[in-house]
Amino acid sequence: NIGGWVSTIAYIYAPYMLFDSIARGASSEFAALAILPFVIYGFTRLAHYGQRIDFAFTVFAYAIFIPLHTLITLHGTAFLAIYCLFLWHTSSNPLRTFLQLLTAGALAFLITAFFWMPAILETDAIKLHLITDRLDHIDVTRHLRPLSDILARPHIADPTQQNQTIPITLSWVQIILSVIGFVLIWRDGRTVYRKLMMFFSMVIIALVFLNTPSSSWLWQNIPLMSYTQFPWRVLGIASLALALTTGISIWHIWSKLPHFWSKSATFSVFITLIAIYSIPWTYALYWDNVDLNDIRDVQNFERRTG
Repeated sequence: NIGGWVSTIAYIYAPYMLFDSIARGASSEFAALAILPFVIYGFTRLAHYGQRIDFAFTVFAYAIFIPLHTLITLHGTAFLAIYCLFLWHTSSNPLRTFLQLLTAGALAFLITAFFWMPAILETDAIKLHLITDRLDHIDVTRHLRPLSDILARPHIADPTQQNQTIPITLSWVQIILSVIGFVLIWRDGRTVYRKLMMFFSMVIIALVFLNTPSSSWLWQNIPLMSYTQFPWRVLGIASLALALTTGISIWHIWSKLPHFWSKSATFSVFITLIAIYSIPWTYALYWDNVDLNDIRDVQNFERRTG
């Protein structure tokens, strides 16, 4: 539906997703964030319908997600656990929903135990703590930022800089659209969408809080969190939650319009605003007059130039 298409576009054009794929080139992290919506879709269908195909899809999607990126697996699993509690709490058949969600998650974990079990059980043997002890620049608490940085405006491209500082932030367009939709849905009293908007809004607020200096104690004392290295990594999941609230909001506004043309115009305007806002994150300094014919030339060029 319209909400799904808008959420997809909002997620693709989320500033963090463009930063992750273009500026950082973090292909494994980007792949994990790309698979996460399918995992959410699977758990949602399993909670609502509980069919065998839904169970199989959920296990399959989650089992693919887990090995892609260790830290996104950690963050995504925490988010999915909370989301599954939400699905269980709002289900018309709590016992069936609880058992199916738990079984699907446990089966995916067993299938991928070869990947996550050493990371959990052998941290002392591989001296994982030395990463943060020896490399001060990836200490989580050193990268906590004020709220003004987390909600920074788009940057202006500067072609005179080879590595321009890029804001790691959320989209103001999506935030504004989500707030408008939240108000309208709350006023209209649609209980299901109220609960969804409230849940995802709380997720966004919590993840933004984890990027501020006030969250320092949590990063230092909750097990495994310190290995995140950079707190802004959780903005990937915040971007997904914000994309979903944006999609729900625009769908709600779209559904209240009377005519096809007004619906089409509104949809086009909102999508254009989302995309245009994120264009500055697509800028990168390009190399000119480089003779690259295949992947081997690319790899040799990267080795030669750094």
